[in-house]
Amino acid sequence: MLSNLSPPESESTSKVRIKSQEEIQKRVIEAGFLGRLFGTNKNVSLYIAAFISIIMLFAGIAYSFFASSTSSLAPKDFWTIISPFITTALGFIIGKKVDTE
Repeated sequence: MLSNLSPPESESTSKVRIKSQEEIQKRVIEAGFLGRLFGTNKNVSLYIAAFISIIMLFAGIAYSFFASSTSSLAPKDFWTIISPFITTALGFIIGKKVDTE
């Protein structure tokens, strides 16, 4: 019943709303799947580096606890392989200078 009390939408307001919706749809299409996952702002590289380092960290922890004794790669060797990638990503995250405007 309250919706009947709102003033009618003017023609210019409806045109602006349609244009705004078209702009939103255009940005969603331009962003693609990764754009929807990580966003499209200037800090996307930080988000991707953080995501990769978290995935590698969880993989290392899981491999350490669930590695079979018959596997050819010991957990220590696995950490030797992935730790440079994790520390490089963390160094990028910490050392990234964000431009403030």
